[in-house]
Amino acid sequence: MAQHYEVPEGKTLIIKGPANIIVKTGEVPLVGDAGDLPPPPVETPTPAITAIDPATAEVGGVDVIVSVSGTGFIDTSVVNLAGAPLATVYTDATILTATISPVAAIAGVQPVTVTNDALASNAVDFTFTDPVSGRKRR
Repeated sequence: MAQHYEVPEGKTLIIKGPANIIVKTGEVPLVGDAGDLPPPPVETPTPAITAIDPATAEVGGVDVIVSVSGTGFIDTSVVNLAGAPLATVYTDATILTATISPVAAIAGVQPVTVTNDALASNAVDFTFTDPVSGRKRR
């Protein structure tokens, strides 16, 4: 059952308890403790990669810390190499770092993506180079 409240100017209406509350534009805004009202829904942004640095590593070499630049990163974002999640450190909404281990890699290009829950970014190439020739295999 809908109820209508008229609040005199300069007064505050406080509603406590579980309720579905709708405030129409132009009406008095509601005031309450954080626990009184459900939190607003938070939309997960779709991540986008603009660059990775470095973008290459030598096969069999030491681990490489890669800086991933972009937008829409959140504290639970994960950097992925060829679909496999990497240990990821969130810096802010535009920078993530991850460690890539080229020890067992095969020379060639692998896609790097970022995921926020089920949302995936564009793919950016990461190249593993052959330690003998310094070139990637095709």
